[in-house]
Amino acid sequence: MALESIRQKNIYRGPSSSAEFNKRNAAILKDIHTLYEKLNENEESIEESMDIVLRENFFLQNHVSLLRQEIEKLQRLVEEKEEYESDADTARNIFVQNFYQTNAFRNGTGTQRSTVDRQHGVVFPAMADSTSKFSYLTDNREVFFPSGLQLFLKEAKNTVLDSEGNPVSYDLVEPNANQMLDRDKNTFWIRTVGFDQKESVTEVFGELHIKLPTSSLNNLYANRLTIHPYPEGSMRIRDIQYKGYGDQWMRLPNYPTVQTGAGEIPFVFENARKLLFQFGRTEMTELRIFYSQPYWFESGNQALFTYGFQDIDLSYGIYTEKSCEFVSVVDLSDKNAFFDSLSYPEALAAKGTDKDLTNLVEHHLYYDEALSEEFDFDESILMTLQTVYIKTVLKKEGDDIPVLKEIRFPYTFKRAEGMN
Repeated sequence: MALESIRQKNIYRGPSSSAEFNKRNAAILKDIHTLYEKLNENEESIEESMDIVLRENFFLQNHVSLLRQEIEKLQRLVEEKEEYESDADTARNIFVQNFYQTNAFRNGTGTQRSTVDRQHGVVFPAMADSTSKFSYLTDNREVFFPSGLQLFLKEAKNTVLDSEGNPVSYDLVEPNANQMLDRDKNTFWIRTVGFDQKESVTEVFGELHIKLPTSSLNNLYANRLTIHPYPEGSMRIRDIQYKGYGDQWMRLPNYPTVQTGAGEIPFVFENARKLLFQFGRTEMTELRIFYSQPYWFESGNQALFTYGFQDIDLSYGIYTEKSCEFVSVVDLSDKNAFFDSLSYPEALAAKGTDKDLTNLVEHHLYYDEALSEEFDFDESILMTLQTVYIKTVLKKEGDDIPVLKEIRFPYTFKRAEGMN
């Protein structure tokens, strides 16, 4: 922000100019107006940011509360298990390697380095290039939206249903909706809608329909979709569909489903956090995301529902053809125990990615940090060993990309006091 008024030196007992005096006062007045407008902008921005932080904090606390309940359940199970195994020579345990935090993680080096995505808590082979299907980055790192990109929004409430029991939707006009596609972590598309509490609305439904700028794209292939809901940990993502060159809508490849008596239905991501979907190369011209918000805040006699997205991106990623690797370090020093045996690890794919990891993931077990002494899983360990190193190798096979959310390492151990 540049100001127009400048400091002027007056000559002692020198001549004065009314024109200069008026010009200086006009510049000062203009600067005061500019500063006042900027102050109002900052105040509005601070209020918006505070609302965002408060809502995020509310659902974060809710998530923490749920996690505490799960921890208490696990602690009770551990106590029962330890009591059961207290007289045994060996005990069983499972070490879990996740990718939100990597304390026991050592990445590969050079071309064998894996990609650790802490935002989504996953690891996958290195990506050589990635191209968004929604926007471009200019040479100045500014986001440019092609003219052919179109967004359509619909909304519904659970109290107005059609003859088949589905919520009746209506169109929304949201001028700032493209903020959900601008790749800026500091911008959000947010909508707050209120209903009289007498209406007994308990859930608001939405549909986001995106038409890709097909005339501006080199190709229509995509293999990766990321969705960051707002407030994080509150919304439900109910289904994702796409359309290629044709009129038929199809479910996003690798979108999880549930088998019921009525047939296969889409999995609902409850309290959705940051989501990543990885799938084989697919032609796409349109995309639909179905979601809902079951949480509301009371304000007077109104129920206020707030929902939106911080970021959504559909892209085509090119992955390295070379295998990538990383090492998980399992250490029992703090338990004062020694390994008895280690079972073959179980790699778990992230929801919305290839579930079949056959031929995509392999593990190797080592005694030493230099990874020179390999030995087999499921065999008794005769030496007093407190630390092992498991190398995991990730391999791309055609369009299949391994995207891991965690690895489980089952093992048996002996407590030090029980050793001879």
